[in-house]
Amino acid sequence: MAGGVMKDRMLDFDEPPKVSLAQLLLARKPGLKAGEDIPRLEAHLRSCIVPTVPEYRSVCGLIEGPLPILYPQILAEPLHLALANHPDMPLPAMGLVHVRQAVAQIRPVLEGEEVGISCWMEGQRTARRGVEADIHTALRDVDGLVIWRGISTVLSKHGPGDGLKRQAPEQPPLRVHRSAVWSIPGNLGRQYAKVSGDWNPIHTTALTAKLFGFKRAIAHGMWTLARALGEMDQDLPTHSVGIMASFRRPVFLPSRLRFESGELGDTLGFELREARSGRVCLSGTVNPLVR
Repeated sequence: MAGGVMKDRMLDFDEPPKVSLAQLLLARKPGLKAGEDIPRLEAHLRSCIVPTVPEYRSVCGLIEGPLPILYPQILAEPLHLALANHPDMPLPAMGLVHVRQAVAQIRPVLEGEEVGISCWMEGQRTARRGVEADIHTALRDVDGLVIWRGISTVLSKHGPGDGLKRQAPEQPPLRVHRSAVWSIPGNLGRQYAKVSGDWNPIHTTALTAKLFGFKRAIAHGMWTLARALGEMDQDLPTHSVGIMASFRRPVFLPSRLRFESGELGDTLGFELREARSGRVCLSGTVNPLVR
């Protein structure tokens, strides 16, 4: 394996692995059968240097400053693809839908810093129309200390669902302090793919998105979350940050959206809605981490 070693279900890399879209499209994944579980799969990148990210900031509408909170997810994307392409991964990568994201920034990651990255997944949960799986990510500094963690929850229809509708937990109303209207262009998916490396066809063109059941291309969930955090820039904790987000409806491209943030009980909450219908696409909370 170029740049890495596979020991059973653990992948070790000296440099970011390269997994092409063609590899993911052509991989014959059987899907998850009843009684089957996703085995524990791991991918590790021994070290990499965090780059400067002007193109990422530009696409996500972010100002200059510390490394954006979600950029470590971009660094981990090659490892996520390596896990998806693992021969023991039963779920096909194409068509996976990002439904939730948790982030814990223990301290800001620095541009030019050397970090190691570990990613892993194991098991799944039954959903209404398929199964959900968690992809864990951890960044470590040169001393081996974890400085950033993420959990990406993805939904696959290639597994046995239970048909049960889940009710979202009740929460207090959002007391809005900030609001903005976004006009998102139709080519946003391709713009973000250029900086993220995520060329999943559901994001790039209407034609390819329809192959996976979407009426048009949809925005990357991590783009919508990054843009939302950019809107709240002055309100975010400056050091240790915890983020929980739910991608509740696809953001179709192009579209107009209304963003709002403010008090949600004793925390900072945010919502992104379709401007015309008012339906919620993204919701979440931001908190200082208690260490």
